[in-house]
Amino acid sequence: MYLLYVDESGEPSNTNEDYFILGGVSIYENNAYFVSETFDRVQEKWFPGQTTPIEFHASKIRNRNEEPWRSMRREQCQNVLLDLCDAIVSTSPKALSLFGVAIHKSSFPSDNPVEKAFHELCGHFDEFIGQSNINSHRDKNRGLLILDSSKYKGHLDVLLLEYMKYGGTKFGRVKNFADAPVFANSKTTRLIQAADLVAYAIYRRYEESDARLLDRIIGRFQRVDKKIHGLMHLISGFRSCTCPACLSRQ
Repeated sequence: MYLLYVDESGEPSNTNEDYFILGGVSIYENNAYFVSETFDRVQEKWFPGQTTPIEFHASKIRNRNEEPWRSMRREQCQNVLLDLCDAIVSTSPKALSLFGVAIHKSSFPSDNPVEKAFHELCGHFDEFIGQSNINSHRDKNRGLLILDSSKYKGHLDVLLLEYMKYGGTKFGRVKNFADAPVFANSKTTRLIQAADLVAYAIYRRYEESDARLLDRIIGRFQRVDKKIHGLMHLISGFRSCTCPACLSRQ
């Protein structure tokens, strides 16, 4: 089974932000432990001897608005984020793929950005599983979404059940999901923390024009040949956009 850990960045109703982001880390179930272990090694590097797991929440690390980040220099916090990006990249490409959706909210004024991003993410993940099943000779795999517990929990749960049953996007009905999503606490789940980092890296690139984090992990977004299918930038003027996601489709 393929697991897709998902988290968000940006507020869908905040008129001061242009983007809403969903980020995801897809991992085959047997490899989840190894990804968690790479994050544990980052903790051991920066907090040697600390046995209690420290939650890596990307925006809190960068903004240094709580401990242990408040006591660290800004440069150190940036290096922690880069180390976490490198931890993701160090995982075998066969074991891990990244997904993300950046919704330019004003380009779709009549759409709910959460629903639109969620439909896109589900569709591309479903397509990825289907293609993986075609290319492999093992038993047919299914997918499961694992989401950070948030204010969207009830909404997304119902949304996916409807999506599985009726379709409702250009992708049609999803065919490869095992069940409705499950929800996990980011404080105790390293893979949710990895998804948070992916979402934040995308947010920094599109909302703040800061590509340092995304550039570090861009090679791990799911792709076919040279086309990046895992990262979707939804904006009305995508044909003139020079971001990696849009350029790979032109």
